[in-house]
Amino acid sequence: MTDRNIQERNRELLARRLGWPPDAVDECRAFEREFTGWYAWWSSTYGGYGASPARGPFIRQRTHYSPTAEGLRTQVRQDIQRHRAGQERSTRLRRAAPAADMSPER
Repeated sequence: MTDRNIQERNRELLARRLGWPPDAVDECRAFEREFTGWYAWWSSTYGGYGASPARGPFIRQRTHYSPTAEGLRTQVRQDIQRHRAGQERSTRLRRAAPAADMSPER
């Protein structure tokens, strides 16, 4: 059994024990197929789905919750667009910035 199979089996067991809605595990799997690099779960605290990047900086700042799986998809699509736009802006600013003069003083 692979690590991924064990993770999926554990998710099924947790879902059953924690009382996730019947379709929540399948919705989380579908979400993760659509958004590679993101992890999804059911949150009884928030009464809906949650998702965050599986790795990387600012995971807590990029965690989203929604009462529906489709609402979560919409939030994550918007997050990804904002994140990419921010990266593109940073790249443009770095390229536009004049290079520092590293020549020795005379």
